[in-house]
Amino acid sequence: MAGQDDDGNAMKIYFLNPPFHPHFSRSERSPQVAKSRTLYYPVWLAQAAAIVEQAGAEIALLDAIADGRSLADCLTWIRDGAPDLVVIETTTASMGRDMESVRTMRAAFPDLQILFVGSHVSALPEETLRQCPELDGVVRGEYETPLVELVAARFQGQGMENVRGLSFRQRKGTAETIRHNPDAELLRDLDDIPAVAPIYKRFLHHRNYFFSPAHFPGVMLMTGRGCPHRCAWCVFNQTLHGRRYRFHSTQRILEEFEYIIAHFPDVKEVWIDDDTFTVHRAHVLEICQGIIDRKLRFQNHPFRWYCNARPPLDGETMLRMRQAGCRLMVTGFESGSPEILKQINKGFTVEAAETFMANARRAGLLVHGCFVVGNPGETPQSMEQTLAFAKRLLPDSAQFYFVHPYPGTDYYRWAQENHLLTETDFDRWLDPQGQHRCVITLPQVTADQLTAFCNRAYKEYHFSGPYLRMKLKQLITQPSEGFRSLHSAFHFLRDSWLRRPHASHP
Repeated sequence: MAGQDDDGNAMKIYFLNPPFHPHFSRSERSPQVAKSRTLYYPVWLAQAAAIVEQAGAEIALLDAIADGRSLADCLTWIRDGAPDLVVIETTTASMGRDMESVRTMRAAFPDLQILFVGSHVSALPEETLRQCPELDGVVRGEYETPLVELVAARFQGQGMENVRGLSFRQRKGTAETIRHNPDAELLRDLDDIPAVAPIYKRFLHHRNYFFSPAHFPGVMLMTGRGCPHRCAWCVFNQTLHGRRYRFHSTQRILEEFEYIIAHFPDVKEVWIDDDTFTVHRAHVLEICQGIIDRKLRFQNHPFRWYCNARPPLDGETMLRMRQAGCRLMVTGFESGSPEILKQINKGFTVEAAETFMANARRAGLLVHGCFVVGNPGETPQSMEQTLAFAKRLLPDSAQFYFVHPYPGTDYYRWAQENHLLTETDFDRWLDPQGQHRCVITLPQVTADQLTAFCNRAYKEYHFSGPYLRMKLKQLITQPSEGFRSLHSAFHFLRDSWLRRPHASHP
């Protein structure tokens, strides 16, 4: 059997989301400790665990952040399980702490193989390996295929030499070199990845995870990967998954919905977190029709879900989504400046965004709007234009945040080339509470101005007269939505009072 040696012993691979700040979401697109207390599922680790188990490996998954586990707890977990390999998810801002964790593991387990995965190490593999001699290697890009190849190589008596997508230390006597194998191909058929919800059920506690615009508790799924759009600062499609949107079959998606309904009886919503779920209209409509035909329903209420969507999206599709249980769309409107939308390659206009919101209202869909400042060409005037734009669109909730320049993105390269980074020490990209520091100063806007604007815009938007009137009406006509908003507001206001202000991010 693949994944076993001649004696029938399966390779043990453990997947770890290591300790860091409480509520720090490594699998989020711009990881930090959110003021709303959002915590994402370690979805990428869970998907990788599912596929290597299918390949014959024994697996375990530990989310130390969600479970409140210390590094000492992680060492006990490793000692008790005796894995051959530990795969650790990393991010730019947590890299210093992640390397410290590896040094402690290496001291305790000299023969343990340790690999880093994630967008940061995909962009900076050599730098990562040079900074952390205790680390065996990093997997660049999507890591399912390389890990499956590593399982096969291990039990064919081979090393890492032919595992695609791997950067690793090659030692010959006392000499050591860093070797970068050719890139691995992206998975062509996402149905090759087994369902992730059973992995959640076995290893995670679903009530540990929270997303402020969503109903709690919920289960997060990735029904697809990649995004064809070219937003300059978007890290996933530039470092991990590419720009072609690949998705699970409708049959597979519906079967996972049914698993969640059967095995998570208290769940109130499915969180579909594909970069842009609505890329292929026919696929969306097919899923919606399947939900309707199968009469999917949670135990005590209708089947509900949210997704990431973007303009343009027609009203007919939105209406069908609503009929199939979609409650909310999370949408990156980004800027109210037509010039900046062009600069960041957003691919739609202000007018398209306004049409999108009008269609959503007619369909009865809520929208969580995302607005970003610190873009190329940003000025104090364009930031005010963005706030006015947000007020005009009037989504159900909004976030305002400054761009974070992640390695591997076009934005990061632009910032480097133009000497706009104010901080190059990644350990200083978060404040002591784990929230973002602004590390960009633009020709016409300073880092302090960007930070102050985000805090002011969040409060000014959510305490504006039209917004409060909308929420009062919602509390009367849709009590569950109104109380969800009150719950989110409580967390944000508590954070604002107890912590030094920083830019808002859900």
